[in-house]
Amino acid sequence: MTSMNNRKTVRGWSLFGTRLLCAACVASLLVVSGCGKGSAKLVPVSGKITVGTKPAPGGSVAFFPEGKTITAENPGPVGTIDADGNYKLTTGGKTGAPVGKYKVTVNLVAAGAAGDLSGGIGGVSGKTPVAPKVNEKYADQKLTDLVVEVVEKPAAGAYDLTIK
Repeated sequence: MTSMNNRKTVRGWSLFGTRLLCAACVASLLVVSGCGKGSAKLVPVSGKITVGTKPAPGGSVAFFPEGKTITAENPGPVGTIDADGNYKLTTGGKTGAPVGKYKVTVNLVAAGAAGDLSGGIGGVSGKTPVAPKVNEKYADQKLTDLVVEVVEKPAAGAYDLTIK
Protein backbone atom coordinates (compact mmCIF):
# COMPACT_ATOMS: atom_id res chain seq x y z
CA MET A 1 0.00 0.00 0.00
CA THR A 2 1.30 3.50 -0.76
CA SER A 3 0.20 6.89 0.43
CA MET A 4 -0.27 10.03 -1.59
CA ASN A 5 3.41 11.00 -1.25
CA ASN A 6 4.55 7.54 -2.43
CA ARG A 7 5.72 6.29 1.04
CA LYS A 8 4.86 2.78 2.16
CA THR A 9 2.36 2.70 5.01
CA VAL A 10 1.02 0.14 7.42
CA ARG A 11 -2.50 0.92 8.69
CA GLY A 12 -1.90 4.60 8.09
CA TRP A 13 1.58 4.71 9.64
CA SER A 14 4.64 5.35 7.49
CA LEU A 15 7.46 2.84 7.95
CA PHE A 16 9.64 5.66 9.30
CA GLY A 17 6.97 6.55 11.87
CA THR A 18 6.56 2.89 12.84
CA ARG A 19 10.30 2.50 13.35
CA LEU A 20 10.44 5.70 15.39
CA LEU A 21 7.58 4.49 17.59
CA CYS A 22 9.33 1.11 18.11
CA ALA A 23 12.60 2.82 19.04
CA ALA A 24 10.75 5.01 21.57
CA CYS A 25 9.08 1.94 23.10
CA VAL A 26 12.40 0.10 23.45
CA ALA A 27 14.03 3.15 25.06
CA SER A 28 11.10 3.44 27.50
CA LEU A 29 11.40 -0.22 28.43
CA LEU A 30 15.13 0.15 29.10
CA VAL A 31 14.55 3.08 31.43
CA VAL A 32 11.68 1.37 33.27
CA SER A 33 13.61 -1.89 33.63
CA GLY A 34 16.54 -0.14 35.29
CA CYS A 35 19.01 0.03 32.42
CA GLY A 36 19.08 3.79 32.66
CA LYS A 37 21.29 6.15 34.65
CA GLY A 38 21.62 5.53 38.38
CA SER A 39 20.86 1.82 38.44
CA ALA A 40 24.31 0.30 38.74
CA LYS A 41 24.60 -3.42 39.40
CA LEU A 42 25.09 -4.14 43.10
CA VAL A 43 27.53 -6.76 44.38
CA PRO A 44 27.55 -8.18 47.93
CA VAL A 45 29.90 -6.37 50.33
CA SER A 46 30.52 -7.53 53.90
CA GLY A 47 33.46 -7.38 56.24
CA LYS A 48 34.69 -6.92 59.76
CA ILE A 49 35.79 -3.73 61.50
CA THR A 50 38.45 -4.10 64.17
CA VAL A 51 39.78 -1.51 66.59
CA GLY A 52 43.40 -2.54 66.89
CA THR A 53 42.99 -6.30 67.43
CA LYS A 54 39.46 -6.28 68.92
CA PRO A 55 36.17 -6.31 66.99
CA ALA A 56 34.38 -2.96 66.85
CA PRO A 57 31.52 -3.04 69.41
CA GLY A 58 28.93 -1.58 67.03
CA GLY A 59 28.20 1.48 64.94
CA SER A 60 27.94 2.32 61.27
CA VAL A 61 30.07 2.29 58.15
CA ALA A 62 29.56 4.41 55.02
CA PHE A 63 31.19 4.09 51.60
CA PHE A 64 31.60 7.29 49.56
CA PRO A 65 32.20 6.69 45.83
CA GLU A 66 35.22 8.57 44.51
CA GLY A 67 34.28 11.24 41.99
CA LYS A 68 30.52 10.97 42.62
CA THR A 69 28.13 12.92 44.78
CA ILE A 70 25.76 11.19 47.19
CA THR A 71 22.14 12.38 46.85
CA ALA A 72 18.71 11.13 47.84
CA GLU A 73 18.27 9.83 44.28
CA ASN A 74 21.81 8.35 44.22
CA PRO A 75 22.48 7.07 47.77
CA GLY A 76 25.81 5.71 48.89
CA PRO A 77 26.37 2.26 50.40
CA VAL A 78 25.97 2.05 54.18
CA GLY A 79 25.97 -0.66 56.82
CA THR A 80 25.44 -1.29 60.50
CA ILE A 81 28.31 -2.75 62.51
CA ASP A 82 27.12 -5.48 64.89
CA ALA A 83 28.56 -6.24 68.35
CA ASP A 84 31.13 -8.60 66.76
CA GLY A 85 32.40 -5.96 64.31
CA ASN A 86 30.65 -7.44 61.24
CA TYR A 87 28.86 -5.34 58.65
CA LYS A 88 26.97 -5.78 55.36
CA LEU A 89 26.34 -2.91 52.95
CA THR A 90 23.07 -1.83 51.43
CA THR A 91 22.53 0.84 48.79
CA GLY A 92 19.15 2.51 48.59
CA GLY A 93 17.65 -0.31 50.64
CA LYS A 94 19.03 -3.04 48.38
CA THR A 95 21.78 -5.46 49.43
CA GLY A 96 25.25 -4.65 48.08
CA ALA A 97 27.22 -1.80 46.54
CA PRO A 98 28.13 -0.79 42.99
CA VAL A 99 31.59 -1.79 41.78
CA GLY A 100 34.12 1.04 42.21
CA LYS A 101 36.55 2.81 44.52
CA TYR A 102 35.32 4.28 47.80
CA LYS A 103 36.48 6.34 50.78
CA VAL A 104 35.14 4.74 53.96
CA THR A 105 33.98 6.30 57.22
CA VAL A 106 33.38 4.43 60.46
CA ASN A 107 31.34 5.71 63.42
CA LEU A 108 31.51 3.58 66.56
CA VAL A 109 29.08 3.33 69.44
CA ALA A 110 29.67 1.95 72.91
CA ALA A 111 29.01 -1.74 73.45
CA GLY A 112 25.43 -2.08 74.65
CA ALA A 113 24.70 1.62 74.09
CA ALA A 114 21.64 0.95 71.97
CA GLY A 115 20.85 -2.52 73.22
CA ASP A 116 19.83 -4.21 76.46
CA LEU A 117 19.20 -1.93 79.42
CA SER A 118 18.13 -4.75 81.73
CA GLY A 119 20.84 -3.70 84.16
CA GLY A 120 19.29 -0.24 84.37
CA ILE A 121 20.59 2.97 82.90
CA GLY A 122 24.30 2.52 82.23
CA GLY A 123 24.07 -1.26 81.92
CA VAL A 124 24.85 -3.95 84.48
CA SER A 125 27.79 -2.18 86.10
CA GLY A 126 25.89 1.10 86.47
CA LYS A 127 28.52 2.89 84.35
CA THR A 128 27.62 4.61 81.11
CA PRO A 129 29.02 2.65 78.14
CA VAL A 130 31.80 4.45 76.28
CA ALA A 131 32.77 3.89 72.65
CA PRO A 132 36.42 2.92 72.07
CA LYS A 133 38.66 5.91 71.48
CA VAL A 134 39.81 6.02 67.87
CA ASN A 135 41.23 8.69 65.62
CA GLU A 136 38.43 11.08 64.60
CA LYS A 137 39.61 11.03 60.97
CA TYR A 138 37.77 7.72 60.47
CA ALA A 139 34.43 9.49 60.95
CA ASP A 140 35.16 12.26 58.41
CA GLN A 141 34.77 11.66 54.68
CA LYS A 142 37.42 14.27 53.86
CA LEU A 143 40.02 13.04 56.38
CA THR A 144 39.65 9.25 56.34
CA ASP A 145 42.48 7.26 54.82
CA LEU A 146 40.36 4.13 54.53
CA VAL A 147 39.95 3.31 50.84
CA VAL A 148 38.26 0.21 49.44
CA GLU A 149 37.75 -1.00 45.91
CA VAL A 150 34.52 -2.97 45.51
CA VAL A 151 34.90 -5.70 42.90
CA GLU A 152 32.63 -8.46 41.58
CA LYS A 153 34.79 -11.31 42.94
CA PRO A 154 36.71 -10.12 46.04
CA ALA A 155 39.33 -12.14 47.89
CA ALA A 156 38.38 -13.41 51.34
CA GLY A 157 38.66 -10.56 53.86
CA ALA A 158 38.93 -7.89 51.13
CA TYR A 159 36.49 -5.62 52.96
CA ASP A 160 37.86 -6.11 56.48
CA LEU A 161 39.06 -2.82 57.99
CA THR A 162 41.27 -1.99 60.98
CA ILE A 163 41.11 1.38 62.70
CA LYS A 164 43.22 2.74 65.56
